[in-house]
Amino acid sequence: WDLLSDEQTLVFDSTSIDPRDRERSIRLLLTRKADDHNNQEVVLKLSERHKNTSAFKDYRTVRYTLRRRQTDFDF
Repeated sequence: WDLLSDEQTLVFDSTSIDPRDRERSIRLLLTRKADDHNNQEVVLKLSERHKNTSAFKDYRTVRYTLRRRQTDFDF
């Protein structure tokens, strides 16, 4: 698998009973490699760390169709 965006690490350790306090938003920045996958199915993988280790395991995988708008600008 090639990464088509930056990779971000989030910590979900909130103990709040209000679900809105536990929400997290991120913006993934696509790389130039993403251009090669326009209108194709891509995978968003969420991983979680094994307790007390540096190893990760898949938490959830979601499939999307990547649709990038192509524009040419001449400046």
